[in-house]
Amino acid sequence: MSLEQVYNTYLSVSRGHMNKPWKARKDFDGFDKTPDGILCTRLDMFFKRFPQINIKDFLLAPYVIYKDEEHFSLNFYLTQKAIACYSLLQKQRTEELPDTDGHIKHILESLKYLATTCINEKITLEQYLRTKNGYTWRCLEDYRNKHLNLYVLLSFPNFDSILNSMQSQDKEIYLKTIADDIVKFKIRLNNSSRAKKIIAEGLKRINELSLDKKK
Repeated sequence: MSLEQVYNTYLSVSRGHMNKPWKARKDFDGFDKTPDGILCTRLDMFFKRFPQINIKDFLLAPYVIYKDEEHFSLNFYLTQKAIACYSLLQKQRTEELPDTDGHIKHILESLKYLATTCINEKITLEQYLRTKNGYTWRCLEDYRNKHLNLYVLLSFPNFDSILNSMQSQDKEIYLKTIADDIVKFKIRLNNSSRAKKIIAEGLKRINELSLDKKK
């Protein structure tokens, strides 16, 4: 991400949300010295500090939460209200059923991430699932950083043992309130018509990639 990308993403969200035409800015000479440029620089630093934040979702969040508002300035995104909007949007999306388009899209991205990781690092899916960074399970880090969809995480064969091995404070850090509602989300996954099949097939294919590596 860069100052230029932050500004053009802001334009695409603020204009696109109202179905208004917009054109990406190409000339950024001296832009960093302007009021908008200074704000974009601060936002760029914020996003680099918290890479797990989806920038487009962060900029879109207030429009979803405050439906009657037509415009949010760049200043707004440097406030605690902006962070609260993003957190609320993420919570709302988590509460959506697994077969919604948003979840399906993220599930497919998660499976692609897993396959790419296993191929690039020359590890099996089983090895990935056993990997820890220090005391932290890698899959939980990837979930917290938005690389893994909740329902993909719940589908891992060792998820229950991982959950049972965690201290309560770690559950709060990595799973937040979801830790108290695991059964609810598992039931939703089990009752799904699309998500469950896509995840099962995806993990099977990734596991077959892993098996091929062992030959």
